[in-house]
Parts: sequence; C-alpha cells; structure tokens
Amino acid sequence: MLTTVNEKVKVNSFGKKDKFLRITGTTIQFKNKQIQREEITEIIYDVHIIVFYRFSVGRRYYIGLRTPTQQLDLVFKSFFGLSLDYFTELCNRITEEIWEKTTDKIWAENKKLLLAGKAVHVGNCQISKKGMVLTKQQKHIGWENLHYEVLHDRLVINHSADSSIWTNLYFENTWNIDILIALLDWITKDNGLAEMP
Repeated sequence: MLTTVNEKVKVNSFGKKDKFLRITGTTIQFKNKQIQREEITEIIYDVHIIVFYRFSVGRRYYIGLRTPTQQLDLVFKSFFGLSLDYFTELCNRITEEIWEKTTDKIWAENKKLLLAGKAVHVGNCQISKKGMVLTKQQKHIGWENLHYEVLHDRLVINHSADSSIWTNLYFENTWNIDILIALLDWITKDNGLAEMP
C-alpha cells in the first residue's frame, strides 16, 4: 500500500500543522475520519473568496468526498493572503493524488448506468437516453433541445426552444458536477447517445 501523502497539515492561516492527512492507494484519512477510495461515489472541489461585508478577506478551499455511508470534507482557509502558497500547493497535491482516478471511476460507473438504460442524478438534474429532467421544476429537455454552458462558477442548462426551462448548477455546492459535464459532452459531442440501448 503506497502512501502518497502522510503528514500533519494546518487548516487555516493562523493554525498549526496539527491535523493529520494521509492518502494511500486505498484510503484517504483526514483528522480522525477515514474513507475507502474504491467506495467514493461523489466528489466536489471548489475554491472561492471569503467575504466579510463587502471585503475579500481570504480564500476557502473545499474538497469533498462521499461514499454511500460517509462524507469526508477537507476544508482549508487562507486569510489576508497568509499561507496562500502553502494552501495552493497542498490542495494541488491532494487533487493530483485523488481527482483523476476518482472522477474516472465515477464517470465509468455513471456511463455504465446510462448504457444499462438507467438514469443518472446530479444536483437537480436527471439524465437518461430520453434527455434531461430538471427535477425541481419537473421539466424535460430532450437532447435535441439541450443547451449547456460552463461558466467560471456554474454550469448553465437551458431548453433551446423554451426560455422558461433552465437551471444553474454551481461548482461550490453541486456534487459530481464535473462528471455531469463529461457525460453531457460524451452524449452531445461524442455521439454517446448512439451507444445507449
């Protein structure tokens, strides 16, 4: 079992390096919580500005991992630019170790569901061979009418013929949004629809 990260880290600019972080080929442990990598079904990564009143006071880095029974949250905060390089480098190392393998696994599992004729749920969207359902609005968008655009903080989904049907999925709080984007690209740009039964 190869250990790629095994160290004590700090979680904010004013803290000490006293929180244990360990990433191996099979597990991820942060503080006193551990999850199995093979069980991860959802992932989220976001960096956003921390605002106090109208002033930017720092950055919040968030990496979330979910299994069917657990959730592991890695949250780091840099205030007033202090330790900014430290947290940027730390989060880059963490995502380098876990992001590609985890998202590839989740992508393959979701693609397999679609190929088996089942639906995939991400945020308030459900996709299947028939198209996308915006579950909050209970509105359907057929693949021929789907328009989507990735902006810096969100995924915008629209019905090309009916402007009243739309939704925004934000990177900061939508689990598996990167998986959804990859699935939409596969279906609409790589002719994935033709592979579905």
